[in-house]
Amino acid sequence: MASKRQLKRFIFKLERKLVRERKKLSSKLAKELKRQLDEIIENDGTFESRTYDILMNAYLEIGMEFADKQFNALTTDDFSKADRFFLDYWKGWIEQFISIKVAEKVKNMDDWSLKRYNEVKQQIKEVIGESPMSVEPSYIAEQLHKKLGRGVFSNSRAMTIARTETSAIANLAKAKSAESWADQSEQSGQRQFKMWVHRPSNSPRDNHVFLDGLIIETNESFQVVAENGTTDYMKYPHDPNGSAENVINCNCQVVYMSEDYMNQLN
Repeated sequence: MASKRQLKRFIFKLERKLVRERKKLSSKLAKELKRQLDEIIENDGTFESRTYDILMNAYLEIGMEFADKQFNALTTDDFSKADRFFLDYWKGWIEQFISIKVAEKVKNMDDWSLKRYNEVKQQIKEVIGESPMSVEPSYIAEQLHKKLGRGVFSNSRAMTIARTETSAIANLAKAKSAESWADQSEQSGQRQFKMWVHRPSNSPRDNHVFLDGLIIETNESFQVVAENGTTDYMKYPHDPNGSAENVINCNCQVVYMSEDYMNQLN
């Protein structure tokens, strides 16, 4: 029973931390999207994105902390003590990941924002007809602010990005630290396991709820069946190999544990 209580406390602490980081990131992204909206309207379709720097800082802070906490939990099996081992290694890995992956993500976000701007502007022009001389430019700008501010540049989109990205880096960092632990523990013959943890949400996915508490060996994949019947084979929640249906807005976590700890749970 003590092991289960320790695990619940560990998961709860991770979730509390993730919620705080999610709110911080969402607030920064919301301000950035508002700035982008003003700029793209003023410059008629061009804007400078600062999203990369925002995500980079969040990834470093969240990734380092979650990697450290997960490695410590595997090393001590008590899910409580702190250990700074491997932090320089993880920092280098996270920075490399950011330089490659986050740049791609930000480009996709910005491309979608620009695409929606052009689409909405065209829709407005179609509504007012083909005589723009009779319409004040300020009216078009006002309509763009109204429609885009509720959509691609909205607080809601900022939260969706924040929820997806904070969960993604937290789970990825834990996977990397588990890999580091496995390399160090290879000689002991200690196997490693992982558990899918579903966290409450406004629109829970039944397939994710079904996986809650499932423990498998680390080298295996979770079989996540989508609503259309297809199956994603995911190493952890937010695995990049998963479909958008199983990744976007997902709150789920993964927790890694040693064979000894898994046996205590059972």
